Amino acid sequence: MPKLIVPVDFSPTSAAALQYGVFLADVTGYDLKVIHVYDGFGQPDRLIEVWEGGVKVQEQVQLRLQQFVREHASPLAFTGSRDGEELPLIQTHAIMGAPPAAIVKFSQDPEVKLIVMGGVGAGDPDSKETFYYGSIAWAVALRVACPVLLIPKGYGVPRIEQIAFAFAEVDPLRAIVDEAEFLRHALGAEARMVHLMDTNPRREERKQYELTLAVLETAFPGYPTVLDLLPPGNVADTLAEYTLEQDIDLLVVGRRTTGLWRHLFVSKAQPLLTRCPVPLLIVPITPANH
Repeated sequence: MPKLIVPVDFSPTSAAALQYGVFLADVTGYDLKVIHVYDGFGQPDRLIEVWEGGVKVQEQVQLRLQQFVREHASPLAFTGSRDGEELPLIQTHAIMGAPPAAIVKFSQDPEVKLIVMGGVGAGDPDSKETFYYGSIAWAVALRVACPVLLIPKGYGVPRIEQIAFAFAEVDPLRAIVDEAEFLRHALGAEARMVHLMDTNPRREERKQYELTLAVLETAFPGYPTVLDLLPPGNVADTLAEYTLEQDIDLLVVGRRTTGLWRHLFVSKAQPLLTRCPVPLLIVPITPANH
């Protein structure tokens, strides 16, 4: 059965991610698993102070996780059928380990179609720069084997009506759209394609006809014929400004698993994890889906 994974750390941002995960499970019909990864030594507010890996730790963390789900997403919020039987489909799972590694392991399950997580713990509190995602979100986004939807810290529960697919080349864009289509379809959202133009005018002119033809006529039948061309510049800043100017609710980018971000403006796209002010969907591009 296809499933969605929502990692939580009991913060308001992860509560928003959980609420949105419940909504997505409802509109897609997928199962939902809510997980919390703990280190075995302690939890916030000194909830647990016992030996590493002890049974008491597992029980207390599991109880707290179940309580968190009850507070922020009733198991009766959606139901589905399995083997002809109506069942609530929210599961909880407390796991001891390192959060990034545990979440990445979950992503390798072929039944997991999406991870939804909040950008908790984002940045240095003494820094004047705004950070939307913390170190765990960064580590997960750059390693997971399935798409991951990141909700910025403090963003709340997103309302996604307009999605922008950012790309540099047509072939990776096809893979990105294919992987994200189930989400766009479930949300009933409008789609736009956004391409950051090359700093070399001659090189850009040579490929412009090909891009326009492929995107608007061949590659994506049934999509709105909207191709937004952005002026050359800093990738993260330009895309962040674009999302605000065009009221984009979700920015979709790809990550080549054999060469970090290479197909999307080389490694310059990585700062999106710092600067993107709206939810960000990162789709891993593998040799199999490229």
